[in-house]
Amino acid sequence: MSKINEITNQYVELQNKKRELEKLENDFKDNSRLYVLNPDGSIREKRFVDEWMPLFDGQVLTQGNLFGSEEQAELEAKRRVLLYKIKEFRNFRNDGWLPQFTINSKKFYLEWDESKKDIIVSSAVYNNPFNIFGYFKSIGHAEEAASIFKDEIIKLFVKGEIYEIY
Repeated sequence: MSKINEITNQYVELQNKKRELEKLENDFKDNSRLYVLNPDGSIREKRFVDEWMPLFDGQVLTQGNLFGSEEQAELEAKRRVLLYKIKEFRNFRNDGWLPQFTINSKKFYLEWDESKKDIIVSSAVYNNPFNIFGYFKSIGHAEEAASIFKDEIIKLFVKGEIYEIY
């Protein structure tokens, strides 16, 4: 009986994915100008054409590189550059250290404090939130990152437009 349930669940999952793709296709047709974020960070405007759907689905859409406006694509390109810079800084400062997701394993991360309207450093010991900027081994390195990247983080992630990636 469990095999039947498993196959039924897979069928339901596939039907949901099919509905999502149909919705995306309709969104594309409604918004015939689409913007592709290329691997080099450049942006290319495309018009929706039915025969392009397999390309968008297989190569661009599933990588999160298709946007409804040029501004959204530009913002995402800038965000990715900042994420790379923070990752390189973090990896250099952590010097090979990798966070452990076990109880009593302290690590530090950056977050937005709405009450202070500022980027702050928090620590994780028991709960391990997944955060976009990763973990730092020491509070000092996390504070240094907050100081260096604060303005860009606020501009691109806090004040940056919230948008839907197709």
